[in-house]
Amino acid sequence: MNKKVRYLFGIFLTISMGTILMWFLCCNVNTIDPPREVIPAVESQEIFSINEDGTILLTNSDRFIFNNSDFTIVSPISTTINEGIEKLKTYLSQENHSNKVITITGLYDISENNPSAFPNLGIARANAVKNYFVSKEINSKKISITGKQQIGLADDSLTYKEFVIYSIGDQQNQEINILKETINKDPLVLYFKNAQTSINLSIEQRKKIANISRYLDKVDGTSITIEGHTDAIGDRSTNINIGYIRANFLKEYFVSNGIAESKIKIASRGPDVPIASNVTKEGRSKNRRVIIILNQDNNSQN
Repeated sequence: MNKKVRYLFGIFLTISMGTILMWFLCCNVNTIDPPREVIPAVESQEIFSINEDGTILLTNSDRFIFNNSDFTIVSPISTTINEGIEKLKTYLSQENHSNKVITITGLYDISENNPSAFPNLGIARANAVKNYFVSKEINSKKISITGKQQIGLADDSLTYKEFVIYSIGDQQNQEINILKETINKDPLVLYFKNAQTSINLSIEQRKKIANISRYLDKVDGTSITIEGHTDAIGDRSTNINIGYIRANFLKEYFVSNGIAESKIKIASRGPDVPIASNVTKEGRSKNRRVIIILNQDNNSQN
């Protein structure tokens, strides 16, 4: 074998060995599947499955979601939630469950702001869910709402958060009578400064609004009249209009917080029904007010 032949043979051998090594080190290794993370299966739960103790089970993916410091339900709402509500409606409508009510407890974190008319964001969230149930034809008299503080609820993650919890129990008619007595004994009255047509509500005033909302839900034929009053300074027709504006401000506030507009009436008495003298500054400040009055049809029952 001459020198030229040996040189060509060496090149061929080098190329062949390189090809074999490349196939072994690259291609062959990739034929082995990399290790995969094992994800445990999640046991499916029937939404609104009712236990013997009255607790209700929901799947993690089928919950009402709320944003931080807000009481508006985040859309879209899953199909399985609506299917579960149908099952719940059937359960509550059965004759042997005629005395059953569902309690919706809204959760909130102390660090969240409360933009609602209710004493806390939990009650506002429960009220939003209640209104959704009512839109699905569950009788509002079958629903009770409350709020509960939950530490660590307000973080950046919304996944699998439990903003609302549910339970089933017996209806307490005595509660309705006590609620009516409480509202009538200490009615909600808001006072306004001169020419003022809006107001920030106190915690105590928000509690009264929550009581009014609950009573309207529980008792058929009930409504409220929001009645605006003014002092006697200025033109009467102007004061009548100011009274309407004040009453309408509160009506819009109620409606924005889930109280049915059909259950709210507004009226203005202007300066015609003073409760104090308009001669003094103190008396005029007492006359600038809005009163919430409970109405009930003669045919309705407590």
